[in-house]
Formats: sequence, structure tokens, C-alpha cells
Amino acid sequence: MTAHALKFPSRDGNTDPLPALIARLWAAFFASCELTAHTDDVSKEIITRADAKERAALKAVLTTPATSMNGLRAKLRFAVEIIDHGGDEWSLKVITSALDDLDSWRESPP
Repeated sequence: MTAHALKFPSRDGNTDPLPALIARLWAAFFASCELTAHTDDVSKEIITRADAKERAALKAVLTTPATSMNGLRAKLRFAVEIIDHGGDEWSLKVITSALDDLDSWRESPP
């Protein structure tokens, strides 16, 4: 495919929900990490709830399509940065989601 065959969305980047969803994912990720680091002082129930919030935040990022270049960049930036925190599997999932977003833009631009 040539570069001009890909139709980039014209929607304003500020309306894309992904940057906010990714900010929530980072917050859930770091909260879960912090709680896990203190397992002796924190109840298992609290850790389980934090992990559930983290999984829900990741699911929201993976299932929400990017509607702008801003959203696509946010997904890819997260994929690169999460590797530094041992998130190779998450990175692959987010990159796959971003590629699916790009593929859908070719078929039907937002």
C-alpha cells in the first residue's frame, strides 16, 4: 500500500478518548504496582480490586479505537513505555490494537 492510500482521520485530536484512557491505565498500573510491593501491609482483597481496575483500564484502551493521530500516538507511546516496566505482553497487545485501528481507517475513516 502506498502512503497516500491510507486516509488519516480529520477529527480533532482533542475529542479522541484514548489519551485520557491511557492516563487512567497508567494510574491503575502504578497503583497496582505500589500495592503489590507492600503485600504484607495490604489486604489481598484490596490488591485484587486494584488488579481488576488495572485489567478494566487495559481492556478499555484495547477496545477503544483511535479516532485521531493523537489517539494513535498515545497508544503507541504507551506500548513503548510499558516495556520499561516489564509489560512486553501488554505492549504487543496495544501495538496490535493500534495496527487494527490503522487498518480500519483504510476501510472507513472516522
